[in-house]
Parts: sequence; C-alpha cells; structure tokens
Amino acid sequence: MRVRVVDSNGDPVAGVAVCDGLDVVTTDDLGNAELAAETTPFVWVSRPSGFDAARWFHRRDVAARTPEVVFELRPTEQSLPFRFAQITDLHVSALRAPARMPVADGLAGFDEHGSLALRPLTTSADLVAVLEELAAAAGPHGPPRFFVATGDLTDHGTAADYRAFVEALASSPLPIHALPGNHDHVGHPHGPGGGEGSGRPGQGFEEHVGPRWWSLTHAGLRLVALDWFSHSLGLDRETQERWLAADLATAAPGTAVLFLTHDQMTTAFYDRVRVVAPHVRTLGSLSGHWHTSRVVRHGAELHANTGTTTFGGFDWSPAQGRLVDWDGDELSIRTVALRAPEGLGRATFAAARGKPLRPDGAAFAVRLPGAVHLARPLVVAGTVVVAWSDDDRAQGGLVCHDIETGERLWEAALDAPIRAGATFVPDGGLVVAVSVCGGVVAVDARSGVVCWRAQVGERLRAWVHAPPVLLPGAVAVGEVREYAALETSDGSLRWSRDDLEIAKSMATMMQGVVQDGVLVAGFSFMGFHSFGLDPMTGATVWRLDGNRFHSPTSDIVADPQGSDVFVVRLGGRVERMAAATGELRWRAGIGAAFSIGRPLVEADALFVSSGLGTLHCFDARDGGPRWETRLPGDRLLVMGPYRREGLAVATGPTSAGGLLVQPTGDGFVHRVDPSSGALTSSTAIGAPITAGAAAVGRDVIVATADGTLLRIVG
Repeated sequence: MRVRVVDSNGDPVAGVAVCDGLDVVTTDDLGNAELAAETTPFVWVSRPSGFDAARWFHRRDVAARTPEVVFELRPTEQSLPFRFAQITDLHVSALRAPARMPVADGLAGFDEHGSLALRPLTTSADLVAVLEELAAAAGPHGPPRFFVATGDLTDHGTAADYRAFVEALASSPLPIHALPGNHDHVGHPHGPGGGEGSGRPGQGFEEHVGPRWWSLTHAGLRLVALDWFSHSLGLDRETQERWLAADLATAAPGTAVLFLTHDQMTTAFYDRVRVVAPHVRTLGSLSGHWHTSRVVRHGAELHANTGTTTFGGFDWSPAQGRLVDWDGDELSIRTVALRAPEGLGRATFAAARGKPLRPDGAAFAVRLPGAVHLARPLVVAGTVVVAWSDDDRAQGGLVCHDIETGERLWEAALDAPIRAGATFVPDGGLVVAVSVCGGVVAVDARSGVVCWRAQVGERLRAWVHAPPVLLPGAVAVGEVREYAALETSDGSLRWSRDDLEIAKSMATMMQGVVQDGVLVAGFSFMGFHSFGLDPMTGATVWRLDGNRFHSPTSDIVADPQGSDVFVVRLGGRVERMAAATGELRWRAGIGAAFSIGRPLVEADALFVSSGLGTLHCFDARDGGPRWETRLPGDRLLVMGPYRREGLAVATGPTSAGGLLVQPTGDGFVHRVDPSSGALTSSTAIGAPITAGAAAVGRDVIVATADGTLLRIVG
C-alpha cells in the first residue's frame, strides 16, 4: 500500500515514519512510502515533532484494497517547556446501577428483580468531570496540552462500554491518546479466554478506538505506546517488539523516549530496548493497572505507576491524575488528588508546603520531608521513627524525632517511596524498613546509621506495602512474587519463595506474624492467599484456599493469650484461625468489602475498623458481636477501592489511656470507650490520616497524609 504524507498546504513531507503494525518506513522527498503487509488492521503515521493530524490512522478494508492513503499533518504550537496529563484505569461502564447495594463499597448488588447485578464503576459523565478538572490543572508551564490514557479505559471491554468511553472522549476538553489494558480485551480480564484468545487480540479496542501500539513525538519527546496485556500473554510479543525496534530505528540519536504501557514492563524488556535502540535515551515509563501510586527510579529512568483516576485506589491513595512536565531535557511529575479541598491536592503523594497546622491539644506538630501514607509511626526508646514518601521525587526515607519535643534526631534515605511502617529488631537495636520496590534497609535505632541494605524481588516489578515481619534472627519481607527472609545481622538471604502464587494486580499490604512457631503470611487478591511457613526454611506448612475473594485485607495479628491469629478478609470476613494449621476457629462480619485496618486484641475483646467508618467489637473467644459504632465524618478525599464518596478509614484502632484511638481519612482522631463503643472525644487535625496511631501513655503519635507529625495529648 502506498502512503502519502502532506502538510496542510498539500505539500509533501519527507522523513516521516509510517507503519502497518509490523514494518516502519519513512517517506521520501515526495512524501511517499510503500508498506508491504496487506493483512494488518491499520496503517498509521507517527506524528512528528511540531505536527499533529486530524486523522492519524487508516483502518484497512481488505476487500476494498485501498491503493493509497493520505495523511495530512498540520503544524501545532509545541514550545518548551510543556505539560501533559496521565489518566488511567478509568473502567468506564454502560451498566445500570443496581437497585440495592447490600455493602456500600461492594462491586455488586441486586437489580429490581432481586438478581445479582454488577455496578458501573465509572460513567461517561464521571469521566468527563475528571477530564475537565485535570485540563484546568495549570502549573508554571501552563495547563496540559493533551491526555495519555494508559489502559483499562473500559470495565468489561464490551461494545456498550466502548461506546460510553467514546462518548466521553468526544466531550474531552483536550485530545486523548489511548492504549488498551487487560479490561479492554473482551472476555479475559487476567488471562486469555472467551472468543478473543483464538481470534485477534484487542479486537474491541481496535474496532472502537484504534491501533494498540503507536508512537508520536511532541516538542522532541517521543511517546511510545504498547499493548502490555497481549504482549505479556505472548499473543503478539514478537510482533510488537519487531515494530518497536523498527520505530525507534527512525528516531534521531539522543531522542528522548517515554514508554506508555498499562502495566509496568520488566527490567528484561528495557534491557532489550537498549540492545535494539542504543541511540535513543529512555526516560522511563508511565503505567497503571495496579490501582496504586508507585514511582521508582531505575538508574537514570523514572517509572511512574499511577493509581486510578476516577475512584480511589487499592492502596487507598485518592483518585488521581499525574501531570508530566517536559523541558526538552528532563521530565518532572506532579501527582494531584482529584476533587481535593484546597491545600490537600498532594496528600498521600508529597508533603504540604509551609509550617504545619498545630491543632488544640497537640504537644508538637512538625513538618516531615514527605507524606505518610499507610506507614504507622514506630515508637522506640523515647523516639518515634516515621517512614515518609515523595512520589513526585521518587524518594522515601526514615526520620526519627524525640518523642517529647518533636526535635529531629536523624534521617536515613531509602531507594524509593515507602508505604509500610518500619519494624524494630530489639536484638541488635535495628529499625528495618522496605520501599515499594523491595529495597530493604536496616539502620541503627539510636543513630540512624545504615547497617545494611538488600533487595527483594525485581525492582521494576515489586509492589511491597507491608512492613517486615520479625522472625527469630531475621525479618520476612516482600510480596507474593518473591517473599524472603533476611538475616538481621547482615541482610543476607536466609530463604526465598518465588513459587507461592502467580501475582495478579493488588499490592501486598498486610503484615504477617509469627505465632506458635509458624510464620502466618497473607497476600491480596490471590488464588492461594494465606500461608503458614516455616520461619527457618520458608517451607509451606499450610495454605488457603484457592478463592481470591477470600484473601486477607488486614494485617494478621497474634492472640497474645494463645496460639491463634486474627485477620480481616475481603467482604468484611473477620476470622480467628489456628496459626499452626490454618484451621478456622470462628468467623464474623463487618459489612464492608475492603477493610485494611489492623485488628486490635485486648484481653478477650477484638476491635476491628471497617473501611466505611464503623468500629466493631467482638468477643475474641467465639466471635460474638458486642457493639458497633459508626464514626462521624464524610469524604475529605476520594479514597477507598472503587469509591467516590463517604468516610474512608484505612487504619485500625490503637489503645491509649484506657480508650480506643481511631484516626480517619477525613482528618480526625476519635477516642472511643472500649466497653460500650461510645464516642468520648474527637480532635480535628485538618489533613487525612491513613496510618495507625502509636500510643505514648495516654497520648498518641499520628502522622498525616500531607506530612505532619503530631503528638496529641490524651
């Protein structure tokens, strides 16, 4: 097929890359190029720097055998620096809302006839509202010029879902450059199945949106999009990488390249890129899929995995967009919480600027280097150690403060942001912490001097949100893809398991525990999700249960008076199990689908918080309910998996001064009578709190999602 590329005056444009999904050729002096393949679904033009095109791809009609396709490039203003915005995991759906939702944060309810009905996660109107908000997110380089949508545009990949997405796309205030995710492949959200595995991968996306891989260059920045899902399944890996090598071969030496993929590609993939295209400069990537915010530097590359744009994430980060600035040499990012009150747009991602607010009743309030999200402060010998993150700088670390005055005593850097609290190792006086990408650090608790570092798992493919588990002489750390024990003396490997289960797409957030001589560990949304392991060898003692919808969501805590453990699972199932065997002792419920707060055991009482803002007390011996209290409050940020509204509670209660202390996502610290559930007092902090409080006598230490450390007087 002949392809001609002309400018808006009809004059030929030479040196422009055109392709058919397999081969890439550049136009000659007459603007012409010949593509040999006749059966590929598209031919398209790689829009060069300084140009755009009203129509950039042509959908083949094999029967018509079109002899020539003409692409018209139009000049566009592409001055430097400039900004664009990433949106991802939109999950647009054409479903009707269920008539009744038994669980407010559930994914399904019942229709008017009483039949099970999935709820629509995002409507066209929901998406348009987000696009309008992000389009107005001006910075020093002005507002975004366009959006990139990195997959899971639709929820089920049906024609109706695609029509709903295209409807929103037509109303977008800015151009949207899109690529597919696993949910955009009909019939198999996480594996080949239905009719598509034997047919053409991505047929629905191609029919309604366009090519599944493509490139364009804007102001010297080359964006390269791939279909990660079909690539990862091996359905068209060789085809995509053949095209990629040919596409990058047309780039000038030193061209800056940013990859767009639904999930984070592997280190091996980027190694292959360096082999086939050593002349380009890979800046990194933007991705989604995990419904988390996770930003990692890998050498000179920046890899930003962005959370959901239209609702809260699995990691309880708020609905978000990622603003990307390019100055012609370097990338910088700014992550923004959507629908956030003024001053809280960076909460959970980075620290607020300026002096922290000091509410009434606070002994001190100090600004931290970054945000604190999910990472409970650790009290050690008159000090408090806090794990902080700055996603926009891809940094994280530990900082130690005097527990009486708030004075900063020492700092230690991690290799990446951190979402897990630190663990104290009494034998050796160490504080051990792990970053989101599996970088483990052990520091001296008194001085902050780094004693050793280690890496668990592949940096680009590890999602670790759980604190290390203290073992005899070691710590267990990692996620289901690689879970390991490291000797506390020097960080050397005691054992490692990479065969527990195939990782899907939920970060490991729950901390395990050693009880009755067994390491009890859990992993989110896996088939086999709960394990009893030998702490010395890592060998499996027992495992449960083959149903990912029964996987744990909370930390696993030990019964201090016996040999059992307690855990909260998906769907609000509260369980007591035998640590030695995994045998179920009893089961109760809290009426919430996603609850990650750490349970608290005191004497014969078990206290559990739901993600929806209810606090429950059960008899720890038999699971009998004692009381339930609904905490006051409402949405401050759009937080909680698949949620847009309502109070979000991402942490469990703490016991201090004979009362339960419960922080909440709307920025309050509540005190509750443990015998009755009565609310006794509430302290307004003014910023979301997603990490548990640490008790200091009657007082508590809390760290906020906008980077403030406070001691609240009891």
